[in-house]
Amino acid sequence: MTYVCETFFHLNFRQLAPMLYVDKEFQRSQILSSIKRWCLYMGVILSIVAIVGAWTSAGGLTFAAAWAYMFPAIVASLLLLPVLIYDMLKATNQVAGPIHRLRREMRRLESGEKVDEIKLRQNDHWSELADDFNRLATQIQNERQQRKENDHAPTARQTIYSLSESVN
Repeated sequence: MTYVCETFFHLNFRQLAPMLYVDKEFQRSQILSSIKRWCLYMGVILSIVAIVGAWTSAGGLTFAAAWAYMFPAIVASLLLLPVLIYDMLKATNQVAGPIHRLRREMRRLESGEKVDEIKLRQNDHWSELADDFNRLATQIQNERQQRKENDHAPTARQTIYSLSESVN
């Protein structure tokens, strides 16, 4: 927990955001989904506390009383929400980051540029996909190189012509 707090509070978010937030559409949808779930869970917990309180107490527990009873827990969970969002950014980056890199390298390969081997971080997902891409990229680049060398190699007709010229 100490490491998470140090990382979260001591790093400049503007420096950290580009490293974690690589696929905005995917990551935004995952974070918003998590926040919606959190709100739903808090509402369900608050309702359960109110219902159980109404059943167990003689006078009944009103929603306002349940709210007052749960207020410290709600505040504590709100304080943890930024840590949850940071954790979701890290988790989604382990999925979105490799896909982002693979797409970038596929575009480079398609345009004929030389592609370096993709090496993913230790905790990233899709390592098998990156290995498959690396093999495919190597094969394509080797075929391009062979085609290039064959284009510069003299044809059989050119070889025969140059041999006949050298004999004469």
